[in-house]
Amino acid sequence: VFQFESKGRSLVIRLSPEGPVVPQEAILRQLLEASYVRINFPFAHWGEVVTVHTSARKYFRGGQSAPNNPRDHENLVRQLSQDQRQRGLVLDFDAAGGGDAAAGAG
Repeated sequence: VFQFESKGRSLVIRLSPEGPVVPQEAILRQLLEASYVRINFPFAHWGEVVTVHTSARKYFRGGQSAPNNPRDHENLVRQLSQDQRQRGLVLDFDAAGGGDAAAGAG
């Protein structure tokens, strides 16, 4: 269901990256090897990062990685965004060059 708003209150997060959307591989590896990470939005949560997906690669714990299909990645990001929209959280990506940079379409 495209462009379908949630029935309850919504929160819109507008992301406007000015640089690369994907962090350097060293930063991704640091996240994967951490015992836990703290995510501050909308409330502080602690969790373990087990996989990081980018449009080019999937990164796993233990230093492994595998190629990722950019089209599949874009479809997954769009599906996750739609799922969150139905829960009342709207992610709105705005990057130079148009398109959804976080989905790998930019």
